[in-house]
Amino acid sequence: MIRCVWALLALLSLLPLLSACNDQPTAIGTDFVVDTADTYVLSSVEVPILTGYENATIQNFNVGRPLFNAGPLYVGRSDEIEAFSILGFATLDNIDTLLIRYDTVTTDNVTRIEAELKEYSIDEVRLKIYAGDYLIGDTNNLQLAFDIREFQVPETLEMAHQDTVRNLTLERIDALVDDGTVQFVEPAIHNFNESIDFNDDSLSVVDLRIEAEELLRRWFERRLSFLQRSFEDKEATALLTEYYGLALQPAAGGTAIRQFLTPTSDRLDDIPFSTLEIVISLPEEGRSETLVIEAGNDGSYVRAPAHEVGETIVLQGGAATRARITTDVSAIPKLSSIAKAELIMTIDRSRSLLGKGRENEINLVAMRLVEEPSFEFSSVFGDITLPENGSDQYVFDALARIVQTWVNGEPGDNFGLLMHIDLTQEVNELSRLVFYGPEAQDQAKRPFLRIFYHTRPF
Repeated sequence: MIRCVWALLALLSLLPLLSACNDQPTAIGTDFVVDTADTYVLSSVEVPILTGYENATIQNFNVGRPLFNAGPLYVGRSDEIEAFSILGFATLDNIDTLLIRYDTVTTDNVTRIEAELKEYSIDEVRLKIYAGDYLIGDTNNLQLAFDIREFQVPETLEMAHQDTVRNLTLERIDALVDDGTVQFVEPAIHNFNESIDFNDDSLSVVDLRIEAEELLRRWFERRLSFLQRSFEDKEATALLTEYYGLALQPAAGGTAIRQFLTPTSDRLDDIPFSTLEIVISLPEEGRSETLVIEAGNDGSYVRAPAHEVGETIVLQGGAATRARITTDVSAIPKLSSIAKAELIMTIDRSRSLLGKGRENEINLVAMRLVEEPSFEFSSVFGDITLPENGSDQYVFDALARIVQTWVNGEPGDNFGLLMHIDLTQEVNELSRLVFYGPEAQDQAKRPFLRIFYHTRPF
């Protein structure tokens, strides 16, 4: 009985607590907002977030340089693309002991060195260049046609920085040819026109016997003149350019562009230099010698059709044509969280020109204005190869981080996206990738940007 009484008392003591648990929510509880996030999708179809397009060569963005000693050289013509290369022989100093006779003369207690060319004859001249495994053109009719002629550079060219051989762009060469500063000397000293085996191995040598005796005599005289002046005034000759050039220019009848190779700093052992091999007879000495001159200052230049963005957007290797796409994300509220952003570009295979079965990777990088006209480039936000499932779409789906920067940042942080062929391929290949542009007739193939973002109530 006593146990029952104690149990009843314990239960009665708990009643206030049980009653409190059934009270209505307190005021502070009703003031809390449920912690939810709203998700939105912003599409360039409904909202003009893709605001502009621009095609420009690599030089317009202050990155890169001409293809000078970059490894590949391109020669030939395919459709509307043509390429020429210049082999530069920076000096002929290896003739100094073979062909030049020296004498010491003293006049009025002043001693000077005099030099003259020995008697000699040129018996044979061979140009050796080394073909790579890359080519571009009609695989059913691969015809390589080019002319070899002298590329003549004045000795004073080096004095203007923009005109150093290393810095010469295609546009600058055209301007210097127009005003007569430099010239491609006529007539050609050799004409090459042969079909190409599509399966040629890399580094197959192209060995050409050329009629260059007159040209080489001029070069030897020029080297002698340079030496004589250096004996008299070394400081003055230090400002001059000693440069001897051969141009390989596309000729009529060609349907293909071929890559030739020259050494780079990391491949000096496995890729030979282009060479001139000259068999010289010295009658006074009763002997013949083979003089080998290596080309070590080589440049390659690619002409591609001018392009204005409209129905198409073009990326071009070799000519280093890139595309800049500008965006406006002001429709996204500040402090929104970007969940996903993707840019979809559709390639027009019928107007694109690819080389020897290569797949081209496309890089997409963000541009930030540092100080007009200089830009800063972010890390790569896309490194995309065309899918192998037959799709014509390049999908860049890793843009959330850069869009987040645009939403949170200052106007100068968003100077658009720069799209280009992968940097290595941009130098080593000439592929021309043509994408449907903002004015393409088929709207479904136009560039498409889609952004998924979250907002939270405030």
